[in-house]
Amino acid sequence: MNHEVLHLGPIVIYTYGMWLALGFLAGAGLAVREAERHGIKAAVIYELATQLMIVALVFGRLGHILQDLGFYIAKPIEILNVAQGGLSYVTAFGACFLYTVHFAAKRKLLWRDLLDVLAPGLAVGLVIGSLGALDETTVAGALQLGSFYWPPGVIAFFTIEYAGLWRLVKLRRRLAPGCRFWLVVKTDAFARAVSSIWSWLLYGQAQPMLLSLLGVALLYGLAWQQTKGGWVGGWAVGVGRQLPRRRRPTRREQLTQLATWSGVYIVLLMILARSLPVAA
Repeated sequence: MNHEVLHLGPIVIYTYGMWLALGFLAGAGLAVREAERHGIKAAVIYELATQLMIVALVFGRLGHILQDLGFYIAKPIEILNVAQGGLSYVTAFGACFLYTVHFAAKRKLLWRDLLDVLAPGLAVGLVIGSLGALDETTVAGALQLGSFYWPPGVIAFFTIEYAGLWRLVKLRRRLAPGCRFWLVVKTDAFARAVSSIWSWLLYGQAQPMLLSLLGVALLYGLAWQQTKGGWVGGWAVGVGRQLPRRRRPTRREQLTQLATWSGVYIVLLMILARSLPVAA
């Protein structure tokens, strides 16, 4: 549910917006760290992040409006009512992608390298942002524990995004240049398709909308082509890359990593829980 978190005069901060903001800040911070490792000044990433935030809000809102154009033509004042929700990730992502390519050209940077710098931050931001995913439907088919439940569509989306982040970390030294970003894109597109279709089948609602379905298919298809090898190739190392020699982690190190990632997953899963509605 989209609960209120804080009132600041006429401004109301909701859980969905709070987690989106936290995801954006965490992703931007990680992108700055990655940029410094690649010889890109932090000021460049701060500038890009500020501009991308504006682009995402404008085009994300536009994408939502297009899905219910008749309503907004009849009530144009509602176009500005962003506080009640209504942002399309697909249109926001497309606009931000094109703007990043333009920004890289203006700054005389290779756009593929810049996208790879942004990839870990994008993956982390998607995981954190998914903690505030809306689900206004019933609890049919949900995993329930006491007074809390986990909507199946939301938990599927979060789990796939989290697994994608773990995979990105595992393969960070093995991925060919230009593949990190597209690995994140394919994971996200797959997560959105699975979670949306699951919710659609359970609740019989007309969601995802046609625009969302086409957008997810386009994103996945583009990522498929860019990694040159389909789903398996994108999860692996890219084409024509000599794998660097690395010390194989000991069994103890592997178990420690597994325990750490599993523990964080369980903690975040608890945060993801929704409370059952109070009976009247």
